[in-house]
Amino acid sequence: PGAASLAAARIRRVASVIPVAEEHCPACDARFAPPAPGASLVECPDCLVRFLPQGAARVTLASVAEGGGRGPDQELELSDEFRARYELDVLLGSGGMGAVYAATDRASGQRVAVKFLTRQDHPDLLERFLQEGRLMARIQHPNVVRVFDVGALGGHAYLVSELVAG
Repeated sequence: PGAASLAAARIRRVASVIPVAEEHCPACDARFAPPAPGASLVECPDCLVRFLPQGAARVTLASVAEGGGRGPDQELELSDEFRARYELDVLLGSGGMGAVYAATDRASGQRVAVKFLTRQDHPDLLERFLQEGRLMARIQHPNVVRVFDVGALGGHAYLVSELVAG
Protein backbone atom coordinates (compact mmCIF):
# COMPACT_ATOMS: atom_id res chain seq x y z
CA PRO A 1 0.00 0.00 0.00
CA GLY A 2 1.05 3.54 -0.72
CA ALA A 3 1.90 6.22 1.85
CA ALA A 4 -1.42 8.02 1.21
CA SER A 5 -3.52 4.93 1.94
CA LEU A 6 -1.49 4.20 5.11
CA ALA A 7 -2.04 7.78 6.30
CA ALA A 8 -5.76 7.52 5.55
CA ALA A 9 -6.00 4.22 7.48
CA ARG A 10 -4.16 5.78 10.42
CA ILE A 11 -6.51 8.80 10.43
CA ARG A 12 -9.54 6.45 10.37
CA ARG A 13 -8.09 4.44 13.28
CA VAL A 14 -7.40 7.58 15.35
CA ALA A 15 -10.82 9.04 14.52
CA SER A 16 -12.54 5.87 15.72
CA VAL A 17 -10.76 6.14 19.09
CA ILE A 18 -11.22 9.88 19.69
CA PRO A 19 -14.91 10.78 19.86
CA VAL A 20 -15.94 13.80 17.85
CA ALA A 21 -17.66 16.28 20.15
CA GLU A 22 -21.12 17.10 18.92
CA GLU A 23 -24.48 18.06 20.32
CA HIS A 24 -27.75 16.33 19.48
CA CYS A 25 -31.25 17.71 19.66
CA PRO A 26 -33.51 15.92 22.14
CA ALA A 27 -36.56 16.76 19.98
CA CYS A 28 -35.47 15.74 16.45
CA ASP A 29 -32.11 14.03 17.19
CA ALA A 30 -30.29 16.27 14.68
CA ARG A 31 -26.54 16.33 15.24
CA PHE A 32 -24.48 19.51 15.02
CA ALA A 33 -21.37 21.22 16.35
CA PRO A 34 -21.27 21.76 20.10
CA PRO A 35 -22.22 25.17 21.48
CA ALA A 36 -19.66 27.71 22.64
CA PRO A 37 -18.27 26.92 26.09
CA GLY A 38 -20.51 28.29 28.82
CA ALA A 39 -23.63 28.48 26.63
CA SER A 40 -26.69 27.85 28.75
CA LEU A 41 -29.23 27.45 25.93
CA VAL A 42 -28.73 25.85 22.52
CA GLU A 43 -31.07 26.18 19.56
CA CYS A 44 -31.34 23.25 17.15
CA PRO A 45 -30.63 24.50 13.60
CA ASP A 46 -33.11 21.97 12.16
CA CYS A 47 -36.25 22.21 14.34
CA LEU A 48 -35.43 25.41 16.32
CA VAL A 49 -36.16 23.76 19.69
CA ARG A 50 -34.20 25.43 22.50
CA PHE A 51 -32.57 23.14 25.05
CA LEU A 52 -29.80 22.92 27.61
CA PRO A 53 -26.49 21.30 26.71
CA GLN A 54 -26.04 17.95 28.42
CA GLY A 55 -24.69 18.42 31.96
CA ALA A 56 -25.50 22.15 32.05
CA ALA A 57 -24.76 23.70 35.45
CA ARG A 58 -27.04 26.71 34.99
CA VAL A 59 -30.22 27.80 33.26
CA THR A 60 -31.23 31.08 31.66
CA LEU A 61 -34.41 32.63 33.02
CA ALA A 62 -36.10 35.57 31.34
CA SER A 63 -37.22 38.29 33.70
CA VAL A 64 -40.02 40.81 33.59
CA ALA A 65 -39.07 44.48 33.52
CA GLU A 66 -40.91 47.13 35.47
CA GLY A 67 -43.99 47.98 33.42
CA GLY A 68 -44.43 44.43 32.11
CA GLY A 69 -41.91 44.20 29.25
CA ARG A 70 -39.15 41.64 29.00
CA GLY A 71 -36.27 42.31 31.35
CA PRO A 72 -32.69 41.08 31.21
CA ASP A 73 -32.06 37.34 31.27
CA GLN A 74 -30.94 35.90 34.60
CA GLU A 75 -28.51 33.02 35.00
CA LEU A 76 -29.48 30.54 37.71
CA GLU A 77 -26.82 28.13 38.99
CA LEU A 78 -28.14 24.60 39.46
CA SER A 79 -26.85 23.01 42.65
CA ASP A 80 -25.02 19.67 42.51
CA GLU A 81 -27.90 18.17 44.50
CA PHE A 82 -30.48 19.45 41.97
CA ARG A 83 -28.41 18.22 38.99
CA ALA A 84 -27.97 14.82 40.65
CA ARG A 85 -31.77 14.49 40.84
CA TYR A 86 -32.97 16.19 37.62
CA GLU A 87 -31.52 16.41 34.12
CA LEU A 88 -33.08 19.39 32.34
CA ASP A 89 -33.23 19.43 28.56
CA VAL A 90 -35.86 21.16 26.35
CA LEU A 91 -37.12 24.64 27.21
CA LEU A 92 -40.89 24.18 26.85
CA GLY A 93 -41.77 27.82 27.35
CA SER A 94 -41.15 31.00 29.26
CA GLY A 95 -43.24 33.99 30.15
CA GLY A 96 -43.99 36.62 32.72
CA MET A 97 -44.06 34.24 35.69
CA GLY A 98 -41.48 31.62 34.87
CA ALA A 99 -39.71 29.21 32.59
CA VAL A 100 -40.62 25.54 32.13
CA TYR A 101 -38.14 22.84 31.12
CA ALA A 102 -38.75 19.20 30.28
CA ALA A 103 -36.51 17.01 32.41
CA THR A 104 -35.79 13.50 33.56
CA ASP A 105 -36.06 12.60 37.23
CA ARG A 106 -32.92 10.50 37.66
CA ALA A 107 -34.34 8.76 40.76
CA SER A 108 -37.43 7.39 39.01
CA GLY A 109 -36.46 7.67 35.32
CA GLN A 110 -39.74 9.53 34.79
CA ARG A 111 -40.10 12.50 32.41
CA VAL A 112 -41.18 15.60 34.35
CA ALA A 113 -41.72 19.33 33.88
CA VAL A 114 -39.70 21.77 36.01
CA LYS A 115 -41.08 25.30 36.36
CA PHE A 116 -38.80 28.02 37.72
CA LEU A 117 -40.44 31.13 39.11
CA THR A 118 -38.69 34.17 37.61
CA ARG A 119 -40.71 36.97 39.17
CA GLN A 120 -39.17 38.37 42.32
CA ASP A 121 -40.97 41.71 42.48
CA HIS A 122 -43.07 40.92 45.54
CA PRO A 123 -41.49 39.87 48.86
CA ASP A 124 -44.14 37.22 49.61
CA LEU A 125 -44.23 35.72 46.10
CA LEU A 126 -41.54 33.07 46.73
CA GLU A 127 -43.19 31.79 49.92
CA ARG A 128 -46.67 31.81 48.34
CA PHE A 129 -45.41 29.86 45.32
CA LEU A 130 -43.74 27.27 47.57
CA GLN A 131 -46.84 26.97 49.76
CA GLU A 132 -49.09 26.54 46.72
CA GLY A 133 -46.74 23.87 45.34
CA ARG A 134 -46.78 21.94 48.63
CA LEU A 135 -50.59 22.07 48.69
CA MET A 136 -50.81 20.96 45.05
CA ALA A 137 -48.54 18.01 45.82
CA ARG A 138 -51.23 16.69 48.19
CA ILE A 139 -53.88 16.58 45.45
CA GLN A 140 -54.25 13.31 43.58
CA HIS A 141 -56.95 13.30 40.91
CA PRO A 142 -56.88 12.00 37.32
CA ASN A 143 -57.79 15.46 35.96
CA VAL A 144 -55.13 17.38 37.92
CA VAL A 145 -51.43 17.51 37.05
CA ARG A 146 -49.45 15.84 39.85
CA VAL A 147 -46.75 17.83 41.64
CA PHE A 148 -43.78 15.75 42.80
CA ASP A 149 -41.35 18.26 44.30
CA VAL A 150 -41.12 21.91 45.34
CA GLY A 151 -37.99 23.84 46.31
CA ALA A 152 -35.86 26.92 45.74
CA LEU A 153 -32.50 27.61 44.09
CA GLY A 154 -30.78 30.96 44.34
CA GLY A 155 -33.96 32.74 45.40
CA HIS A 156 -36.00 31.20 42.56
CA ALA A 157 -38.72 28.72 43.49
CA TYR A 158 -39.20 25.66 41.36
CA LEU A 159 -41.98 23.13 41.02
CA VAL A 160 -41.57 19.63 39.53
CA SER A 161 -44.73 18.13 38.06
CA GLU A 162 -45.73 15.39 35.68
CA LEU A 163 -45.00 16.21 32.06
CA VAL A 164 -48.25 16.37 30.11
CA ALA A 165 -48.14 16.14 26.32
CA GLY A 166 -49.95 18.79 24.36
